[in-house]
Amino acid sequence: MSMSETNVVIFGYNFPHKKTQDLVFSLLGQGFKISALIAADAVKLNISESTVRTKIKHIGLLNPAEYAGHLGIEFVNLPHNSRRCEQYLRELKPALGIIGGARIIKQPIIERFSVGIVNVHPALLPEVRGLDSMLWSIMHDIPLGVTAHLIDARIDLGQGLIRKLLPVYQDDTIFDLSERIYDSQIDIAAASLFKALNGDTWSIENEIYYGKMTPEYEQQALARLNEYKAHQHREKEMYVG
Repeated sequence: MSMSETNVVIFGYNFPHKKTQDLVFSLLGQGFKISALIAADAVKLNISESTVRTKIKHIGLLNPAEYAGHLGIEFVNLPHNSRRCEQYLRELKPALGIIGGARIIKQPIIERFSVGIVNVHPALLPEVRGLDSMLWSIMHDIPLGVTAHLIDARIDLGQGLIRKLLPVYQDDTIFDLSERIYDSQIDIAAASLFKALNGDTWSIENEIYYGKMTPEYEQQALARLNEYKAHQHREKEMYVG
C-alpha cells in the first residue's frame, strides 16, 4: 500500500491543541492524505496536577474544526471510544490512524484500522511506559528519547516502529528537554507511518508501568537534573530501532 493510497485518520481534541495541530501540518507537508480528524471533547481526569512546571506555555493555537475545514479534512466531533466512532470508522475503512491527542484507545476502535494506530511516546519504550515519562527518565537515569509504535489495548506496548535517542547538552534546562522531546515526536511521525505501512515492526513488552509522579518525586527528579545531564550528555540524535 502506497502513501497516496492510504487514508490517515488523526485522533485529536476538540479544542486548540498544539500536538494535534502540528501533526496535521507536518503530515500534510510530507505528502500524506488526512481523511479525517476525530476530535474528542475535553473531559476532567482523575489525576492530580503537577506541582512543578516542565513545559512552556504556548499561544496562538488554532481551532481544529476551522483549520480542518480550510485544509479539506473531514472534522468529526466524537468520543474516541464511542459506538458512534466505531461505526464511523467501520464505514470509512481506514488503514492507518495516528494519535495527536487521546486517552487510552480501546480494542474495538483499534480493530477498525487495517494497519493500525500509531502513537509517538515521549520516552524510550519499553523502558519508560506511562505518565511523566521525562521526569521518570531523569529519576532513573534513562536516556532521553521518543518511541513510535503501533498500539494495542495495553498502555504503551504493542509493535515498535522507531526509537530515537535525543541530544542532551550541559546547559539544557528542563524546558529545553521537554521541547526537544516534543519536537522529536512530530519529527518522527511521518517516518513511523511509512514503517507501519511496510510492516517494519518489533514487539514491545515490559511489565513495569510508571504512574503519575508524587510531588516529592517531582522535586527529586528536578534536583537530579544536573547529574542526569552529566551522565547522559551527547551532542547528536541517534536512531536505535
